[in-house]
Amino acid sequence: MNSRFMMSVAAAALIAGSGFAFAQGAGGAGSGGGAAGGGNAPTAQQNPALEAKAWGHVVKLKPADMDSYQRLALAQAQVATNNSNQAQSLQQQALTSSPGNDSTFSGGTLGSLSEDPVTQAQAASEQEQQTKLLTQAGKIGKKADLWWKRSTLTYGKLVALPAFAKNDLAATVWLNYGSAAQAASDGKTAIKAYEEFLKIAPDDVNAPQVKKVIIQLKASEKASSTSTTTTP
Repeated sequence: MNSRFMMSVAAAALIAGSGFAFAQGAGGAGSGGGAAGGGNAPTAQQNPALEAKAWGHVVKLKPADMDSYQRLALAQAQVATNNSNQAQSLQQQALTSSPGNDSTFSGGTLGSLSEDPVTQAQAASEQEQQTKLLTQAGKIGKKADLWWKRSTLTYGKLVALPAFAKNDLAATVWLNYGSAAQAASDGKTAIKAYEEFLKIAPDDVNAPQVKKVIIQLKASEKASSTSTTTTP
């Protein structure tokens, strides 16, 4: 499992636990209703990959349409979430299929197994299955990384539109932008997006959790910067 996949999964889990991931409508950010409230939400649950493709075509035809960009970003984020969940599931399957999890074996390595040929063959088969599952999880994890980056880029284009400043859903968009960037391991972008969200909706129900996430992201960015500076 590559480290970038693990980072994305960890970020996704943190965001999901905070209860403000991928808000799809404005529930009155700053009014106490929470930016993650209801609204006319674009749905990307049934086949988000196809929906993302369709909205990708729409934004090419309507490059200034904010709603189309938001729907595209949400669909991309849903694909990323699905891939992350699938990769995690495969990783868990791999861990439970490890020979080391079977009490029949001592230590979980072929060298410490019984001399029984049947037992050794079973262990070898389970080891092969585990390797296949981890390989598959890694590939799907990379796809999740790619879709998180796509969603982040789409949100970046959305907030750069001239009309965005007058958008009633600005708080929701900045919140989603930060969530996608965080899952894409883009700490600097996530911090900026979350801070913009707080400027618009400082009293939103999600604000306290967002502030905590910003502190964590800044600490991570600082540690990463220090590590890079001290590396010979």
